[in-house]
Amino acid sequence: MFSANSIDSIPLDAILANWSIGNLPGRVIRPIGQGLSGGRVFFVEHGSERWSLKAWPVATKRERLQTIHTLIREAATTFPSFALPIIGRDGQSILGCAGHFWELANWIDGEPLAEDADADQISTAGQVIARVHTALSRATETTPILAIGERQPAVPICVPRRMQRLQQLSLSLTPLFQSRPNLDAITRHLASHQPFREDDCRLLAQALWTAIEALDREWPRRTPQLMERLCQHARNAQNLNSTWVLRDVHRDHILFDRASGQVRGIIDFDAVGVDSIAVDVARLAGSFQSDEPDALKTVAAGYRSVRPLLEIELSLAETLMEANSAGGLANWASWLMCENRVFHADPSMIRERITHLIASFCRIC
Repeated sequence: MFSANSIDSIPLDAILANWSIGNLPGRVIRPIGQGLSGGRVFFVEHGSERWSLKAWPVATKRERLQTIHTLIREAATTFPSFALPIIGRDGQSILGCAGHFWELANWIDGEPLAEDADADQISTAGQVIARVHTALSRATETTPILAIGERQPAVPICVPRRMQRLQQLSLSLTPLFQSRPNLDAITRHLASHQPFREDDCRLLAQALWTAIEALDREWPRRTPQLMERLCQHARNAQNLNSTWVLRDVHRDHILFDRASGQVRGIIDFDAVGVDSIAVDVARLAGSFQSDEPDALKTVAAGYRSVRPLLEIELSLAETLMEANSAGGLANWASWLMCENRVFHADPSMIRERITHLIASFCRIC
């Protein structure tokens, strides 16, 4: 993971040389805000050409990254809007350097939909995900190493993982609920564990205090209900197929042309894996927060205009959407107050994510 002070020590010229764009006269490199997963992205420009240089999170394994690159390249033959990794001088699309694996892709111009996108826009996003799933499915049919085979779980992995994490969070949060830290205590805790300025700690603490209050009020009631619903999905798992999906398809990861409304690109494949399509439907719907009364139904309607979405998959998506809301908010409370994870991302990004989750969590309450 990169700290703010370590950026200057990254040998970017040597890394970019793998793609023959190291030390070019007039070349521009600009760091883009660090993501919450621990990766890092740089904007690279030379003349009229622009690229995205990405350092994957430290924990990423080369074999996994190679599989993701193969999957995306094959899927792009059906859906050409993926941000494709570029092959380097060594014949590989991956370079190991400075403790990370790096990739270079062409820069995609475009903008994500707003949180308060209207129903037509949300439906269009659902159509895009359906097209992505069609492309990923065809890639598995044409490329033997991508075949699901033994990867096909008896129960979609999203179900047991959500159940396990909810149980872990219940244990982690109990002492926090009992201690009921006030705003000053939360601020001091953040200041002692995070590399943030005091003012940023105070602003983040305000959001975190609100989150803890909401969780304390609702967690004991809602978690058993979610666990029971997840158990029901596990019992009906014979009707739930797993396939390659994005697994973390936030609205920010789908870029559109502002003028035409057409999709320009899909970015960020960190979480790609074999799971139920309901995972992507739920994650996408949960990233909107508009006056539209039911983003999930709107995403599903758009999705179904392109490819099938079974009622049992929509039901799972609804449960996952609620579990993501509750679990996501609880994760931040646990990470920052109990597990003391250190984040080098922009604290305003963390605060915005928590604020979004509070609104989503309380809307479902």
